[in-house]
Amino acid sequence: MLGHGFSSIPDQPEAYKFKNLLKYTLALFDQYIGCDESKSSIVIGHSFGCSLATALCRYRSHQIVQLILISGGGPTPLAPPPPADNTALTNCLRTVFHPLLFCGMKRTIFYSLRGKHFRVCDTESAVPNHILQYFADGQSWPEGDAAFHRRILIPTLLVHGLQDTLVTLVQECEMERTIPRAFLELIPNAGHMCMLETPQHLSHMIMCFIDWWSR
Repeated sequence: MLGHGFSSIPDQPEAYKFKNLLKYTLALFDQYIGCDESKSSIVIGHSFGCSLATALCRYRSHQIVQLILISGGGPTPLAPPPPADNTALTNCLRTVFHPLLFCGMKRTIFYSLRGKHFRVCDTESAVPNHILQYFADGQSWPEGDAAFHRRILIPTLLVHGLQDTLVTLVQECEMERTIPRAFLELIPNAGHMCMLETPQHLSHMIMCFIDWWSR
């Protein structure tokens, strides 16, 4: 799976576009699950991977019985990062209108008009900078809107760390309202990387969800 810059084609920007990463995801899924519809699976995604996980449900809906999305944000299409001047304007508007957030204002205003975008969590990792840039520029998935997410009918667990600075609770609540069988759970002392910050809490939460829907 592409992602760490040490694969056989690490310096091809095209390979890191969402549509191509989805092809690799489908290939991996078929490698381990196969095309036998009698086999079922549970798919877990984190951050940008939540978009891959939900897109996977579209193509392998008969084989995925539960979906778990960690720090995935709202039901908004992916888009590449906006130009620097647009970013400054968006941040300014977010600051001005934040007090009105719980007064009924349409929450999609807190996304760029282009769509949502996931910043790199760890810029000090061993992943080469050019690979991180390819990932950033490749985040384009216009199909991933609210209408797409409404068609996800399997039980879906949404996990949000209340200390998350990249994804807001408002965005997660919007996702819970959009996916028909979604259930939002909060971890008070976790941020964006729940699986590293509170692994036992997250594991227990996931196992309880799986057990409940496996009855």
